[in-house]
Amino acid sequence: MKFIIEASRTPIYHRIALAITKNLLEMGHEVYFIETQDFNNRDFIETINDINIDYYITTNDYNFIQKFEANSNKYNFQEIQHKIVFLHHDSSFCGPDSIEKIDLKIEALKLCQSRVFHFFIEKSNIQFFNEIGINNCFPIDHASEFNIPPNSNQENRHDISFVGHLMSSLSIYPRNSLALEHHMLALAYQRLSHSSFAIQPEIIELIADDLVRKSFVSKEYSALAIFQFLMHEVTKLSMAYRGEIINKISTHSVDIYGGDLSYGKIENPLMKLDKPNIFYHPATSDYNDTAFVYNKSRLSLNISSLQFDSAINNRIVDVVLSGGFILSDNRSDLALVSQHAKFFTFETPEELQYLIEFHLNPANKHRHLELKNAIYAEFKARFTYKNVLGKMLRNLSDISKTH
Repeated sequence: MKFIIEASRTPIYHRIALAITKNLLEMGHEVYFIETQDFNNRDFIETINDINIDYYITTNDYNFIQKFEANSNKYNFQEIQHKIVFLHHDSSFCGPDSIEKIDLKIEALKLCQSRVFHFFIEKSNIQFFNEIGINNCFPIDHASEFNIPPNSNQENRHDISFVGHLMSSLSIYPRNSLALEHHMLALAYQRLSHSSFAIQPEIIELIADDLVRKSFVSKEYSALAIFQFLMHEVTKLSMAYRGEIINKISTHSVDIYGGDLSYGKIENPLMKLDKPNIFYHPATSDYNDTAFVYNKSRLSLNISSLQFDSAINNRIVDVVLSGGFILSDNRSDLALVSQHAKFFTFETPEELQYLIEFHLNPANKHRHLELKNAIYAEFKARFTYKNVLGKMLRNLSDISKTH
């Protein structure tokens, strides 16, 4: 088959696009990897439509194919004649920042649904899309190009590391910037207390309340548009939620890579945790450096974005397949892919502290290494690009046979 894959200016999406390209080529397919920064809308549409392909793959809402063109009042994907694969590694609508724009995009997707295919890591989105008549929706896993077996004899650089963005506290987050800020903060604090707390059903219940809905929505929009907007709002608290979790760790040092969002330029208590056991480092320059951090840490911490009730994000997969040991908040999909999930997932900050003490205790070194190798074997068997892309292509082939 022939594909176009769009590059991205966002490092994680660019990395995913490159990995997909490499693996599709190795699987014998033809791939055009395109940069779009020099295109205007009309030239982009005409150029893409002139290329003979089977599918255009877009990895995120910020790709040019998902750009809204005010002059035509359309999204670029509406004017592309080819079949299009949307990979939803984040929220389904992390780009549009208003209910109006989300609603407009939903309607555009409905108009194009016969040639658009959606793949989600958060499986509940399939149900949400199906309920409004958007079909051709499938689950997909994250994958990693890393394959570094655990080394039982290596020297570790860190006891605990965290790679990613965070803020120090929910309590000093600028709450006035949020719609329904009291509800959004309440949801974040409940996730803080119990990491398996499901936020999505709570959002659905909120928008079913006429008085709540009318307090921030001035006209009628689809329920999915309102839901996705509020999910976007609560997701803004993810970085502060991560800081709250890490702040609970008191007995061991935590090395944070890239966590200072101001890059040291702003002295603001929201930007950085100020504790003697917290150490900040510059963001890693590339993903091989990130894999090195994972590999050389006794424990690598994952704290999922608040938009996910179930999904396994890329950090979890990368840590394990870099030969590291993951500690993660409790996402329900983890129990489906690892029989050892209870040894690396925490429900409460207290359980996180317990797991840290267990895995860093020299008396438990042998058990820790046993678990590390077992989890690595489980993940290696599943979370490869060839497995993920193979399943995606089978889904696309099965749909083509029925049309």
